[in-house]
Amino acid sequence: TIVTDDGVERRPAKLTTPEPLDLQRHLWNAVSAGADYLTMEVSSQALKYGRVIGVELACAVFLNIGYDHISPVEHPDLEDYLNSKLLIFQQARSACVCLDCDHVERVRAAAAACPRVVTFSQKFPSADVYGSQVRKEGEKIAFHVRTPRYERELAISTPGLFNVENALAAVAVAEAYGIPADVVAGGLVRAFVPGRMEHYVSADGEISVIVDYSHNGMSLQNALRSVRAEYPGRELTVLFGCTGGKGIDRREGMGNAAGEWADRIILTEDDPGPEEVEAICADIGVFLAAHGKDYTVIPNREAAVETAILGARRPAVVLLAGKGCEEAQKRKNGPEPCIPDGTLARRALDKLSEEVEELRTAVAEGSNIQEELGDLLFAAVNVSRFVQVDPEDALSGACDKFARRFRQVEQSAAERGQALEHMTLAEMDKLWDAAKEHEA
Repeated sequence: TIVTDDGVERRPAKLTTPEPLDLQRHLWNAVSAGADYLTMEVSSQALKYGRVIGVELACAVFLNIGYDHISPVEHPDLEDYLNSKLLIFQQARSACVCLDCDHVERVRAAAAACPRVVTFSQKFPSADVYGSQVRKEGEKIAFHVRTPRYERELAISTPGLFNVENALAAVAVAEAYGIPADVVAGGLVRAFVPGRMEHYVSADGEISVIVDYSHNGMSLQNALRSVRAEYPGRELTVLFGCTGGKGIDRREGMGNAAGEWADRIILTEDDPGPEEVEAICADIGVFLAAHGKDYTVIPNREAAVETAILGARRPAVVLLAGKGCEEAQKRKNGPEPCIPDGTLARRALDKLSEEVEELRTAVAEGSNIQEELGDLLFAAVNVSRFVQVDPEDALSGACDKFARRFRQVEQSAAERGQALEHMTLAEMDKLWDAAKEHEA
């Protein structure tokens, strides 16, 4: 959860689910503001420690469960984690359950406590809400949906094939509330969450950058698998880190996900807290090594993002995972301001565009030097006819001038050596032909 907005107060969320007194104030504010609906994320910690006792839920959604949040300061094991999450159904009138999740039979058994259960799935046509024919259409993800009330095509504007599962959850809730199909369709296509699969692209379309909150093994696996499917044939770079002081299992999960799917891996900081960034990265590196993958450690996230984008080999897609649109890094002395990944991505892409444009200018100059040489030689021969200059000396002088001109172009390109790998083959051929002509 990024922001808490109750119609009266709007502020960055400090906790996924507010403490009880704060929560009751937000609920009262929502009623006072005339809100018809209120949507909130109820964490396993909030359920375990009773933060939402007394809150009657019209609908509770269960998407999935993984091995996240298992640590000495969260849940001691998966059993405690799952039991805590299932408590949500004890205070809900309707339940929406994903049939594709792990431990689904236990989830369905707990959901049976609700008067109404709506199931959704991409695997089982028997589900109340069934999604199929998922595909990428332009900048949107389209899919077919069938519910007890209607059957039609829907689309979401957020990248990520895995987001169809989130969309189906929303369709299931709308089904429980009886919301019209056209309203559902319009809401899904307009839906946008800052920091969740945000998409940025270079001026020439050769590099796509995706910013996402993926901060555990399951979410990173889903994001990388989806990016690989949506951008076939592109080099896939992933940049991420892991939190310090908690969620130790994330290092294994995220390391394995990156090791399985990514071509190029950069490790950096992501709320290191009491630990050293390098130590966290070394832990992740153990699991990357098991997949035979090399990686680069750049502790400073700003520098890491720039390297990830400027060093990508075209065509490429770069996934910046973990921080989303967050503006603080949790370090040893507490939260410190940081620049959001989206802003860093735009800066790097702008810098890349400038470098490539300068290089292309240099290449254009290089392709013109053949004409310059011809002009120089023609002038040298003509001058030697009217001035007491040996023709060979005139030609030699012209070639020297040409050589100096070519070295200027050569130096211009060398100064932008990093950008050379972003040149097209045709541009490289032009520069190479000019060099060969000079040598001849």
